[in-house]
Amino acid sequence: MKKIVFGRWGNALKDQRHGTGEAPDEIGVQFPSTEGFPENVAALMSGKGFLLFDEGLNLVPMMREYVRQIQAKYCCGRCLTGIKGTKMLLLTLDRIISGEGKEEDLALLERVANVLDDAARCSVCQSAGELITDSLAHFRDQFVRAVESGCGPDTTTYLSKISAPCMTTCPCHINIPLYVEKLQDVRYEESLEIIRGEMPLPGITGRVCPAPCEKACTLANMGKAPVPIKVLKRVAADYEMTQDSAAA
Repeated sequence: MKKIVFGRWGNALKDQRHGTGEAPDEIGVQFPSTEGFPENVAALMSGKGFLLFDEGLNLVPMMREYVRQIQAKYCCGRCLTGIKGTKMLLLTLDRIISGEGKEEDLALLERVANVLDDAARCSVCQSAGELITDSLAHFRDQFVRAVESGCGPDTTTYLSKISAPCMTTCPCHINIPLYVEKLQDVRYEESLEIIRGEMPLPGITGRVCPAPCEKACTLANMGKAPVPIKVLKRVAADYEMTQDSAAA
């Protein structure tokens, strides 16, 4: 099992760098099991935090790649804060890594990260702000060195995947957060398109599905009421039926 050298997962913090001790988990938050992780995995970043397994890894290029992936694939485009904020982070990190950064760029990263964390509409862009803040707080020396002399060629291979506990548990692996967001914006047709991309019978499953996704819902695991995922699927399908009836 791989050893976590440094990690922030939810509200839990673990720091074993340079022989330092391990801080206890806060409010019962547990770190994910690293059993089965390939030996060549050096770090993991996600919306819940990040785990570092290789103390020699430079987090600055990895943080840049995380933001780049959000810009290229995962930014929902629903708010200017997310679109412009992640773009500003990416441009600033590019400048730092190339050796053209300035000391004030670190303050700029912190300000933009705080704005994203407070005002971005989706959790994906918010996570970029949270991870920048964490990286600067705990690995500032790496950013300072990058400002002073840039970063050398990055030979690390990065793999990305967007998911959520509800998506992982769903037998069809529907993009549940996205179709729920579309319903919040009263975009029923787009929500149905997302559902039917993985499962063709939303009206039926919206009534009879045992909804394992709701048991895995992050809110449920925090002791709150889960998102009514099954009912929302039914809402989207019933809207289509009522529109078809009205047209007839």
